[in-house]
Amino acid sequence: MRARHLEGWSGKFLKKELQKIFHSPVYLENDTALVGLGEASHGAGRGKSIVAYVTVSTGVNGVRIVDGRIDRNAMGFEIGKQIISVLGPHSYIWEDFVSGTAIKKRTGLAPEKITDKQIWHDVERYLAYGLDNVIRYWSPELIVIGGGIATSGKISMAQIANHIKELIPFYPALPPLKRATLGDSAGLLGGIEYLKTHHG
Repeated sequence: MRARHLEGWSGKFLKKELQKIFHSPVYLENDTALVGLGEASHGAGRGKSIVAYVTVSTGVNGVRIVDGRIDRNAMGFEIGKQIISVLGPHSYIWEDFVSGTAIKKRTGLAPEKITDKQIWHDVERYLAYGLDNVIRYWSPELIVIGGGIATSGKISMAQIANHIKELIPFYPALPPLKRATLGDSAGLLGGIEYLKTHHG
């Protein structure tokens, strides 16, 4: 397995070890990918063939779902690590602008305690920058946005969409943005869908 945030776990054969313990097949998948699969199959993305799911919480990540499956990939998805700004020798990734961690670092306040509307207007604009790239690279029919920041009620999907239109004026139609709807059930439902296609 690959686990950049868990020291000592990378390269471990966790799947094989768990199969020995439980005497049954074991599947490992990224949590965001399973949440996205759940939303695409049973939630806000239901009925669409190509869904981009983006989670904006403590960190930022996402997944592309195609025809009810997590899109093929070589190393997983890390859309929160896309470079948004370069100033001299320093580069800044999307997470540096929109994650809960970054917002707290920038303002000194936990996101749930921020009432200054201008701060949230700035977050909406920064979200549009990253979603612009998501649209260009993944070409989704729909974008579902989940995570604590996105579902807090403090940001406007309409305002984010307006910012995206300013960034991509030549597109005849942009994919709609929807908030995630399944909450904590999304990962479980995504896991069930994953098993349907991988275990039979």
